[in-house]
Amino acid sequence: MLGLGIPDRAQENFDAQTEDNKEWMTGFTAGYNRYVRETGRDNITSWCKGAEWVREFTPQDMLSRGLTASQSLPRMAAMVAAAKPPVAAGNETSDLEIAPVLFAEALDAARMEGKGSNGWALGKDLTKNGRGMLLGNPHFP
Repeated sequence: MLGLGIPDRAQENFDAQTEDNKEWMTGFTAGYNRYVRETGRDNITSWCKGAEWVREFTPQDMLSRGLTASQSLPRMAAMVAAAKPPVAAGNETSDLEIAPVLFAEALDAARMEGKGSNGWALGKDLTKNGRGMLLGNPHFP
């Protein structure tokens, strides 16, 4: 991510968001960060309990990871499916043959060009309870 400049682009993309979107992302990360601080990574009751990668993050972190996942996962599926475990103790990798076109597609996806969303947002005038509603893509972590 760093080598491709994705965090830098995430800041630019965050700056280009509407104030409502910025407030939503900032509020979401504030709530998550509060949970992490108050609960502590060693007290989380899920498979990520105690994981070092469980930590606070910024709205820009959320945006960069979300954009990377939404743009790269569909194109990297073949590479993930072809992955193999190490062949012997001490080896960090095994022989893995991946078509160059798959690597090119993964790099293209990381550029975040043509990004889109399958989320839905409804204004208060379209909901039964008179409040707005935001539904994001639940497919990514």
